[in-house]
Amino acid sequence: MATVKGKSQPHGGIVRIGCYEIDRTIGKGNFAVVKLATHMYTKTKVAIKIIDKTQLDDDNMKKIYREIQIMKMLKHPHIIRLYQVIETERMLYLVTEYASGGEII
Repeated sequence: MATVKGKSQPHGGIVRIGCYEIDRTIGKGNFAVVKLATHMYTKTKVAIKIIDKTQLDDDNMKKIYREIQIMKMLKHPHIIRLYQVIETERMLYLVTEYASGGEII
């Protein structure tokens, strides 16, 4: 399960999702926000795509789950890797490899 503790809270705590500490926003879309995060123990930088499931209709939910299935099967040096999926009742967190070179086109 995801543990979310408040970097955005007034007392300045740290936001955590699982074993990842959220750093900053690196991208936004219609239904998702992508955050840069750091694994608490390995210090590996990752990108976490945060999807609010309550904002999605059934068709878009199916597309998201299909994306996850495809990403789980892919292992190639030129394709961003999916490390972990964390799901709560309301949110979906896709933890992926971080491409530090910028946006992927």
